[in-house]
Amino acid sequence: MYAALLGTLALCIGAYLGFRGAIACEAPGELWFWDLAWLASIAIQLAILVFLGRLVIALEADALVVRFGFLSLGEARFSLTQIERSSRVRYEPIRQFGGWGWRVGKHEGETTVVYSIRGSHGVLLRLRQPIRAFFRTADRVLVGSGRAAELAAALERLHA
Repeated sequence: MYAALLGTLALCIGAYLGFRGAIACEAPGELWFWDLAWLASIAIQLAILVFLGRLVIALEADALVVRFGFLSLGEARFSLTQIERSSRVRYEPIRQFGGWGWRVGKHEGETTVVYSIRGSHGVLLRLRQPIRAFFRTADRVLVGSGRAAELAAALERLHA
């Protein structure tokens, strides 16, 4: 994800610098508009990176906490008493959920909420009580992780 954002950022800067001279010659009165559009596109890309650029998974004594972004503006907290069971799974983010992020889709034929930013491995949580996400309810939550085996083992130890 970082590589894609940095690549589009570099492409955007390169394209702008390449076209700025031509725009200044052809339509100097419109240069302010193109400067503003370029700055807006850079700001949007940087905002995506800051707000959604990472997924932090913290296993506390009484809960599993999932936070998005470098600023950790939003979080999902799952009490260990709320988690009925957990297991390591492989999933297909694009086919099953339409991509990465905070999404709702079908995993193994059942409605599942997913939190992920890269990869195709995670831990599937079966909850005792369903949660609401995007106007749907689900008792399954999939947390994507590059260290899914470690997370699943830690959850098992805490549940024992």
